[in-house]
Amino acid sequence: MNLTLDEIWGQVERRSPWPRRQLVAGLRAFLNTLDNPHACCLTGRATSGTADYKSAVLLELRIAEEFRAERLTKLDAADWLRLVFDAQRELPISNAIIHQTRLADVLPPDSSPFSLKVRISAQRER
Repeated sequence: MNLTLDEIWGQVERRSPWPRRQLVAGLRAFLNTLDNPHACCLTGRATSGTADYKSAVLLELRIAEEFRAERLTKLDAADWLRLVFDAQRELPISNAIIHQTRLADVLPPDSSPFSLKVRISAQRER
């Protein structure tokens, strides 16, 4: 069964945790502004390019630029990358051959006032 893009994005939204769900509309609006083969595949627009490795990296860089320009927080940028990744996985193989974008590795803040490195070096000194 081939789903429409709205149905695919709906599935991605429903499967996402609550804070990430709120970012789907903004991400889709952002993707509509880009002339990038990946963005075109994810928004249903025609493209002359292919959604290859280069296109994937360029999309990742555009999302990173939004963070650097302070239009997104680091966690929101990471969530955008997760949403793009999830949507790509839902695309029917027959409709699009698309190189997967990568996910951001964002660690939560350390719960201790002492970093792991300090704790390890203190243990070694004993």
